[in-house]
Amino acid sequence: FTAAGIGAACTSRLDSPATAPSDPRCSKERALAAAMYSGRGLDEQACSPQVTFTDPVARCSGRREVSEAFRALTFCRPEHVEAPRANFIDDLTSTVDLHQRYFSCALLPSGLVVRSTL
Repeated sequence: FTAAGIGAACTSRLDSPATAPSDPRCSKERALAAAMYSGRGLDEQACSPQVTFTDPVARCSGRREVSEAFRALTFCRPEHVEAPRANFIDDLTSTVDLHQRYFSCALLPSGLVVRSTL
């Protein structure tokens, strides 16, 4: 997926390791990603007015629509398999590695597990 206007531009990568500790210079980015991808939604004020978010099942633009996409994520029952890890690239760029589980329930206890990098 891609997102732009939520902090820095973001691109996902499915092979990202999440074993190293988080870089303390990226604590705001880590906290924002942790909230967004744990079902707590996205504060519209954290986004630029031109924010966009695209993934395999959604294409959203504007604060309200992108915020709604992350509110709706709560129905996928997101949970962190590992704590999000922030990486400092340079003064304008950082990434956050995620290791998430979605749709965990009694019939599918392992759920759908995904690694990505924002």
